[in-house]
Amino acid sequence: MAATTTEDIKKGLITDTTYYSKCKNDIYVEIDKLLCDKNRYQSIKDRKEESVFDMETFKKVSKGKYCTRWRGLSMMKDCCDMVIYQQLIWELQPKTIIETGAYTGACALWMADTAKSYGIETHVHSIDIELSMVEDLALNDENVTIRQGDANKIAKAFPPEMLKELPHPWIISEDCHVDVVGVMEHFHQYMQPGDYFIIEDTSPDTPLVSGQGLLEDVQYQAWGQRKHQLLKGFLNRHEEFYKVDAFYTDFFGYNGTFNWDGYLKRVK
Repeated sequence: MAATTTEDIKKGLITDTTYYSKCKNDIYVEIDKLLCDKNRYQSIKDRKEESVFDMETFKKVSKGKYCTRWRGLSMMKDCCDMVIYQQLIWELQPKTIIETGAYTGACALWMADTAKSYGIETHVHSIDIELSMVEDLALNDENVTIRQGDANKIAKAFPPEMLKELPHPWIISEDCHVDVVGVMEHFHQYMQPGDYFIIEDTSPDTPLVSGQGLLEDVQYQAWGQRKHQLLKGFLNRHEEFYKVDAFYTDFFGYNGTFNWDGYLKRVK
């Protein structure tokens, strides 16, 4: 059989299974190289405050973000970060996922469903200060617990005696943008090496108001630098404990995510 050519590919005439096999193997090798790269876990001091996505890209992606649903529930999760979460859940195989900011409960339900589809026994614990928007589908799922709780009083919402009993590894998804540093400092006391923080919406170009990019009468306003600066401050104080996981944070290009420098592994 003749070797596959570029013209064959363009014409859709590839019949050489050897070509596909080699392509698959090459991709797997490259993924393994990225996962094992010595520069995968990076200090925040070595990270640049930039992204492959500009504000116009965020506007366009935000349209889909606010259209996204999970099992019929409004979710407000963009396509890039959904893929990153899914990859991380598979790699880490978390026993516990903690979320601040439940909204409709769709994200908690989606994370629980994702873990279940992988055959992972995971329980998702989520809080929100107001549960009126949480849908019954999420409230009644056996792998999800959603409770009323105030992130400004995070030690009451997730008391030490509770956290000491929750099995590791953990993923903590901070998505309510309330007392970000206080939330991180509280969980820091109980996290173990291998656990992850995911700090949402740290990009300064993230939409400030829900619906921007979808609702034509809502002018696009950016989130600004404040949350990213709070994150950097925490990481500078705890540099020996946490590193930015560049495999995930740069999955779609450098900071190609709404969560700039937001995928953090506890390394010590």
